[in-house]
Amino acid sequence: MAMDMAMFTTVRAASRAIGCGLLLAALAAGCAQNPLTGPETGTPSATGAATPSVTAIASAPTVPDRQPHTLVLEATGGGNVTSVKYTLDGKDVQRGAVTLPWRESITIPNDGQPHSYSLEVEFRGGGKVDLVAIFNGQVVARGGSAGSGNSTGNAAVGGTVQG
Repeated sequence: MAMDMAMFTTVRAASRAIGCGLLLAALAAGCAQNPLTGPETGTPSATGAATPSVTAIASAPTVPDRQPHTLVLEATGGGNVTSVKYTLDGKDVQRGAVTLPWRESITIPNDGQPHSYSLEVEFRGGGKVDLVAIFNGQVVARGGSAGSGNSTGNAAVGGTVQG
């Protein structure tokens, strides 16, 4: 009987060791995964949805809090344009003679401040010049002028936009 009891004790100890080993393995596997989102390796969670890996989240590009605005100034029509000048916040940018259509895209900072602009076009001879200012895809101002013969004319448009 002593032999049977020794064998029983050995089998019982081995069962406990195996059980503890399985328990430790299960706990280790459970630590590698978030119970709400699944494993952190990019594999599907219990709900079937893929979760991004920690590396993918860390390397995702950052988006600036404030995107700049775009102001587009355009001059179209016909005529001999002798001068184009646009101004942004009091700073003049002078251009010489241009061929129509003419277009300039200007970046306006998203700073919450008002920004003033103007566009002036001078032309000679017969023709018509149309001006338009487009802020973030929306027309904010229109202007124009027409002339005939040997006349000299000018057209201007301007305003203020909120940065």
